[in-house]
Amino acid sequence: MYMCVDADLRKNHPRALFRTGPAATYNCHGLTFGSRRTTIDESEEVRKILKEDDYERVDPKNVSPGDVVLYINSKTGDVEHSATVVSMEALGVPKVLSKWGHFSEAVHLLPDCDYDAERVEYYRVTK
Repeated sequence: MYMCVDADLRKNHPRALFRTGPAATYNCHGLTFGSRRTTIDESEEVRKILKEDDYERVDPKNVSPGDVVLYINSKTGDVEHSATVVSMEALGVPKVLSKWGHFSEAVHLLPDCDYDAERVEYYRVTK
C-alpha cells in the first residue's frame, strides 16, 4: 500500500526532490522534532515541544534556513504537518524538507505538497 500511494505523491509533485523511500518509523513531526526516531501524532504534543524546547515564533519576513514551519488546519487550528526550512527561494518562498505521512522525505517549495499552506507558522529554537 505505501509504495502505491508514495508513487502517486511522486507523480502529483514532480518538482519535489524525494530523498528516501517510504518508512513507517517516523512521520513529519518525527523528522522535524525527533531526528527520524519516532512518530508524533498529536497536535498538542507538537505545541508542547515548541514550548518546552524554547522555540520562538518567527515573522514570515524573517524566516531563514533551519527554522520550522507548521501547517495549521484552518478549521480546527491543529498542527497537521511540519517541515524544516532549507532555503529561501525567489519571492521569499521557503524550500522545505518534510515527510508526507509514513511515505518519503521530500524537499519541496512550501505550497507544493498535499497539505494546505494557506495558514502556516514559523518557529526558531532559541536554546
